[in-house]
Amino acid sequence: MNVTRRNFVQALGTAAAALGLVRGSFGQDRSGKIANGLFAIPGEASSDPLTYLSVQHFEPFIGTTFDGRSETGRAVLLLTEVADLSAIANTQRGYTGPSYSLLFEPTSRTPAEDTYLFDHPALGQFTLHVAAVDRRKRQYEGVVNRIARPSLD
Repeated sequence: MNVTRRNFVQALGTAAAALGLVRGSFGQDRSGKIANGLFAIPGEASSDPLTYLSVQHFEPFIGTTFDGRSETGRAVLLLTEVADLSAIANTQRGYTGPSYSLLFEPTSRTPAEDTYLFDHPALGQFTLHVAAVDRRKRQYEGVVNRIARPSLD
């Protein structure tokens, strides 16, 4: 393929336009700044219970199973531990919001590391990405991190 100066300039213009579309889709205004210094949260995310569920919501359900479905299949996981991941350093810097870990064990076959739509009789439906945390894939972890940096207002 012969690349001429004209083809190069046209390709560069197309790439710049595509970059502008991509930047716009992430909540940036024309100046390139992101609203409040943060990425906008998609509206559909606010309907997911993980936007408000906390460590205290999950602790009573240690020892119960969570039924999850994803594009790769089904996972039935037993909740074995809930750990608060709050860090004093974050609080000292003015960061706020919950951060916690949910540890699970598979009840039957080894599930894929994936984002599952979980269904629990008391907590409802929520999406959570789980990944194996040991080599033999006997423990899986899902992390919920809603830490926000301080407002600069």
